[in-house]
Amino acid sequence: FFHGTIDEVRIYNLAQTADQIKNDLNTPITNTATLQQVLPLTTQGVQTAGTKFPYGRFKQVDCQGTRPQRYPTWRWIKNSFNVCYTGRIGEELIVNNVPTGQKWSARISIVVHTYVGHDKGNTAARGESNTDSRQIKVWIRVDSFNPGLFGSDASSRPVSVHVNNSNTCISDKPNGIEDSIYQWTVGGDRVITLTSPKTNFSAPDYFGYCGIQPSVFYPKTTDPEKRIGRLDTERVEFRCDSSPDIKYYSGGCVVWSSRPTWSLNGNEQESEQTAAHIWTALYDSQNTDPKFPGQTKKIPGVLNPADRGCQSRTGCLTRSMSNRRVKDSVANLNYRAAVRECKKLSKAGFTKPSCDEYPFASTHEGSAFAGINFSVAIVEKGDNCSGGSKLKNWYLYNRILEKDPFWVHVTKKGQKPPDDITLPDETDPATECDM
Repeated sequence: FFHGTIDEVRIYNLAQTADQIKNDLNTPITNTATLQQVLPLTTQGVQTAGTKFPYGRFKQVDCQGTRPQRYPTWRWIKNSFNVCYTGRIGEELIVNNVPTGQKWSARISIVVHTYVGHDKGNTAARGESNTDSRQIKVWIRVDSFNPGLFGSDASSRPVSVHVNNSNTCISDKPNGIEDSIYQWTVGGDRVITLTSPKTNFSAPDYFGYCGIQPSVFYPKTTDPEKRIGRLDTERVEFRCDSSPDIKYYSGGCVVWSSRPTWSLNGNEQESEQTAAHIWTALYDSQNTDPKFPGQTKKIPGVLNPADRGCQSRTGCLTRSMSNRRVKDSVANLNYRAAVRECKKLSKAGFTKPSCDEYPFASTHEGSAFAGINFSVAIVEKGDNCSGGSKLKNWYLYNRILEKDPFWVHVTKKGQKPPDDITLPDETDPATECDM
């Protein structure tokens, strides 16, 4: 079919810049550029929660639909339990070291799910049969195949997909999955399961870390440098644990490299006052109490897009699991420091006045440790309790343990909450008011 000697098949893969990929089928592409690491601004996925747990799942088609045309590849970390990758893969024929323009292409999408278990030590994954809470499922789909100018040989080209997980996780397909591009496109979704065995790690929390960095391998490509195409220049890290402190959800894995954001919606009447207070603390901190004349407050919690994993431990909050009722514990010291300041504020107009503090007493950045960078306000007790219960449940859902970092977002009353922040679920296993 081809004239001349076939020297190599040049790969084009997901690791490209937008300028390089102006058209999937008509633009020559190499695999030397850097992946565009851009998170979507809106959540377009279908919200289909697992059994009595707010996973916020999406489908493959939703993953595919999030990629703007201007980006050749897309990685979406939706929340602690859902990650997806999507873009185009393919090969270009090189004859006598000259690109021929003959190539095939296909779309790939990879959806990653993590899970939590049930209460009372039942580690069966909620919402997924025959799965353990310390397992990670990776669904791989290849579709929209276009042989282009490559010819009849395109459908038989072998393609191998790997997730390149770290050694602390056990894969049921350590060598990835290989098939012809035709079989990939007609064979349905393929699944790779990663397991983080509890017995491999130390008590009390049994932390195990898994990393995923998907890649595509083209076995028939003659040039070794063009044989492997990374779908991502970085690994997405997951942490699995079996902490006894999360009794409602026995065992589970969450995204670790991008820390979650706790969100409070001021449009909900039951937490309107608490939301207004935290919003002011985050975005207008100079107008919060207590006042420190001549000094500038900078109260932490607002997401830093350049440090989503809060590896710097700067700007985010970190949880303290201490008990407020234990004297001189972190939470106790925070609570006492906040109450001292609240006693200076007027309680006029409140039916059941309550002291609200930010950063939360359940953090290492609370009132006793913040210097000037904290805020207190008087709010109604019911409002305060509602916000506190939502935070406690969110800690449980996202497996936020001692010194784990996280971010905070608040929507002011009258504003629309962003779609890309998963709101706290309404089903609350924790209802105690700590305020």
